[in-house]
Amino acid sequence: MLNAAPGDQKTVAVLAVIPDEGDRAALRAIFRHCNWILSFAGSIEETRRFLREEAAPLILCDRDLPDGSWKDLMLAVKTFRHPPRLVVTARKEDDRLCAEALILGCHGVLSQPFDSGEMFGLLSRAWRNWHGESEIGEASRPRAFTMAGAAT
Repeated sequence: MLNAAPGDQKTVAVLAVIPDEGDRAALRAIFRHCNWILSFAGSIEETRRFLREEAAPLILCDRDLPDGSWKDLMLAVKTFRHPPRLVVTARKEDDRLCAEALILGCHGVLSQPFDSGEMFGLLSRAWRNWHGESEIGEASRPRAFTMAGAAT
């Protein structure tokens, strides 16, 4: 479902590109109490493979990945028809990372340990942005029309 549109989403799906198993366990604990779907990938390449088969409007991504960084991942997903929204995670608060991420188009940075309220607030805003932009894109596409009374 590489080109999934907003109407294709029955529930909110989040892909966590998080290689560390401890961080994955923390996310599982947070998401256990909601109806959002959480999936995992450990690298940019794994993310590409995942997104070829599944739709995920939101990506929660470690700052550093085994095969690149959050910036490399952001460039990779921007080529999709409805690019997922990216939220970066970092081990500690980093004002410089926050500024860079926002300037380059991420929806925010979450520092660890994760705060569930902050996480769901940020992911909810990112999802609404993805959903709204996708609907606007669909509405602005030219529609086919027929001309009444055209000569035959």
